Amino acid sequence: MKSSVVCRLVVCLTLLSGFVLLFSSCSRDPNVRKLKYFESGQHYFQQGKYREAAIEFFNAIQIDQGFGEAHYGLAQTYLKVQQWSPA
Repeated sequence: MKSSVVCRLVVCLTLLSGFVLLFSSCSRDPNVRKLKYFESGQHYFQQGKYREAAIEFFNAIQIDQGFGEAHYGLAQTYLKVQQWSPA
């Protein structure tokens, strides 16, 4: 009886850890993460939420320094809020 409960617990924990690993692996991919930040920045920019857009573009740049579209989006955002120097 006791070994059956332990066996079920081990199986459940193994399945649970497999699901956690599967879903967390997507968020660890730098390309996926930077694109999510970039798309979020574009969305905020289109809504006129420039502060939020700048944060999202900056987050994308932190992941990939060479991500030109994010640099451009951040520059456009700075221009909208009339911050000429960082733009």
